Amino acid sequence: MDDRQAEVVEAAVPAFEAFVKSIEKDDLDSIVVTLRRTIESTGAPGRTVPGFNIKGSVSSMVPVIVAGLTTGNNEQREQAAYAIGDLVERTEEIALKPYVVPFTGPLIRVATQATAFPPGVKVAILKSLGTMLEHIPTHVKPFFPQLSRTFVKSCSDSSSLAVRNAAAKSLGALTKSNQTRIDALVTELIGTAQASEDDAIAASLVLALAYVVRHAITTTSASSKEACISMLESAFRERHDEPYLHGMATLFTSFEPSPELLQGVVRSHILQGTPPSVLSSLIILHAVEDAPKLFYTMNCVPSVLRKIVESIGESVPAISRPAREAKELIRTTPPFCDDDSVLAIFGT
Repeated sequence: MDDRQAEVVEAAVPAFEAFVKSIEKDDLDSIVVTLRRTIESTGAPGRTVPGFNIKGSVSSMVPVIVAGLTTGNNEQREQAAYAIGDLVERTEEIALKPYVVPFTGPLIRVATQATAFPPGVKVAILKSLGTMLEHIPTHVKPFFPQLSRTFVKSCSDSSSLAVRNAAAKSLGALTKSNQTRIDALVTELIGTAQASEDDAIAASLVLALAYVVRHAITTTSASSKEACISMLESAFRERHDEPYLHGMATLFTSFEPSPELLQGVVRSHILQGTPPSVLSSLIILHAVEDAPKLFYTMNCVPSVLRKIVESIGESVPAISRPAREAKELIRTTPPFCDDDSVLAIFGT
């Protein structure tokens, strides 16, 4: 279906249709793993496969994929979910539109029964739903409320960090396309994170919050933003594991479009002479990596650079290590690497 000759592509589609029809309905799930690997190795993400855009092509794959997703074993369910994402990345939107509902419905149904499945299946479902939100959000719109509930619930999944991270990322993708009820979502994520007795789960909820704020900061109310900043400030006073602090550092960088809200945090914790902490070092590292212009916008670069030097001298590895990483990253990251003041403070 990806042949350069149009005649070959046109002949391949009915041949594949005939092949699928020759298989008993109860046996369709047995070929889903092979189908997924074939789709994955055909074309490339972001480049459409000509045969996939021809009528009859994707429609022949639907029963195989749905059978694998709903009745297959764990490997078949996982590969069926990934097959949907692969198709979305390789098929024109107009050709895929008729099959969005047949795919999305089963994905959500299986996701809501996720306690019965291993992390691999859950991650595959969440990633494929995220891919659909990235590439065809308009066609997935009827499922937005269900997707939101599914992603938020999965952010608290105790079985796997990979599941929680995939859910957080997909929730961010959903927020990019759906700017309604943002304040309610922010409130729910903050409340659930603060109430969690598991710091690892709280960390994933904070990461999800950061993704939501990053994609919806212009539609987030002032009170919700203040609640996020208050939570960030509290993290400097509380004891948390490093993953939670990484989530908080990501939340800090998500406020790049509204640097005025970060002034208090920066003055109290990020500038030269402020108390050393793991979180301050991580915030600087994340800012250099994900929002390199932020400290320039806030007119505090020299003081932040001296804070890095101070933190590198600390005896606590969790403080000094990210500070050293930030220093090395600064040497190759614009606009820092083009700034003579960096060399003056860091030396050779």
